[in-house]
Amino acid sequence: MPEVGETLTALHVLSRDGDMISIEINGRRRHRLHHGEVVDMGLAVGQAWTKELNAEADMRARSLKVLRSAHRLLARRSHGTRELERKLLGQGHTEDTVQRVLQRCTARGLLDDTAFGRECIAQVRAAEPAGSLLLEKHLRRHSLEESLVQELVAAATRERDAAEDALDLGRRILPAIDDGHHARTTRRLAHRLMRRGFDEDTVASTIDHLLPPVSP
Repeated sequence: MPEVGETLTALHVLSRDGDMISIEINGRRRHRLHHGEVVDMGLAVGQAWTKELNAEADMRARSLKVLRSAHRLLARRSHGTRELERKLLGQGHTEDTVQRVLQRCTARGLLDDTAFGRECIAQVRAAEPAGSLLLEKHLRRHSLEESLVQELVAAATRERDAAEDALDLGRRILPAIDDGHHARTTRRLAHRLMRRGFDEDTVASTIDHLLPPVSP
C-alpha cells in the first residue's frame, strides 16, 4: 500500500530490456512495467503516487507476468482459449488477471479458436483419413466450445467424402492385416476404421466393398 505523501521519484529504463521501465517511489523501486503501460498510465517523475495508481500498477504488473506465461505456452504450440485459460489458472494466476490476458491475446490475434480448430483437423488428417468422430474427439480434447466443434466438423465433412476417405484408408491398411482368414480380417479392418473415427454405417459399407461376404 502507498504511504501518505509518496511520490514517483524516477523511471528507469532497464538495460537488459529497453521495453521495461522500473518505477521508483520515494527513492525505492516498486514496479516494473512495459514502456507502453507507463505511457498509457500517464506516469511522470514528480507526480503524487496515489493508492489508485498503485493498484493499477499492481494489476498491470500481474497481467504482464501472466502474459509472459501465455506467450511461453503459445510459443510451444497453438492453443484454444479455454485450454490456455485452464493452464494459466493451473499456474496459480487469478481469474480476473487471466481473463484480461486472454482478451489481450485475442485482440492481438494470438488466440483464434476457429483457426486453431481447423489446424487441429488438418493435423489429424495429415497422416491418415479420419472420420467425424475422431475429429470431434480431438477438438473436445482442446476444450473448444461444443457449438464450434460441431461447426468445424460439419465444414470438414462437407469438404471431403467420408465414404471415399474410409475406402482410401481401408485400401491402405488391408494388405497389412489380411491373413487370408475372412472373419478375422473383417474384424481387424472394422477396428482400424472405427479407431480413425468413422461411424458404423461407413465402416459397414467399406467392409462390404473391400471384403464382401464369402459364399458358403
